Amino acid sequence: TDRLIPLKNLEESFPSLPEAVAEIAYAEGLSATEFMTSKFGKASIRNILELMAQNHNFENAFKTALKTSVAEFELAWQRDLSQ
Repeated sequence: TDRLIPLKNLEESFPSLPEAVAEIAYAEGLSATEFMTSKFGKASIRNILELMAQNHNFENAFKTALKTSVAEFELAWQRDLSQ
């Protein structure tokens, strides 16, 4: 976890990142997405995207759809990674 990039920093375009950082970013994105779907179901992704299409920012869409903040989700995800 000492090499993890905070999820809030993954909003940028990955191709603009240095190669080593991009590899970590893609792996983190996959891991966080798998954790999200295991805890909240596949529909959680669609729900977040639909809210963003209605002009919610990511944090608000995430919190509305999952009833948890991105920071709380990140802590739970990191705890799961360390098990």
